[in-house]
Amino acid sequence: MKTLIDIPTSKLAGFLESSDPYASNVKAGRQKVSSKVALKIHKYFGIPLWEIRPDIYPRELFGSDSEVDGLSLDKSEI
Repeated sequence: MKTLIDIPTSKLAGFLESSDPYASNVKAGRQKVSSKVALKIHKYFGIPLWEIRPDIYPRELFGSDSEVDGLSLDKSEI
């Protein structure tokens, strides 16, 4: 399974249109992204939502996979 740590910091920063230090803080869990951005990261990189924002998407809700039934994101938003 792919995790946030697996994404190069510069690639995540580019995706988030932010600085490398901010992306590094997101990867380390020192800063949180919004739920909308978490969905975008999930769709684009395949990172489980419970890893990006465990406070909003508890692992227990999704089991061991990252499938999110009922949640959708328009591809044009990515």
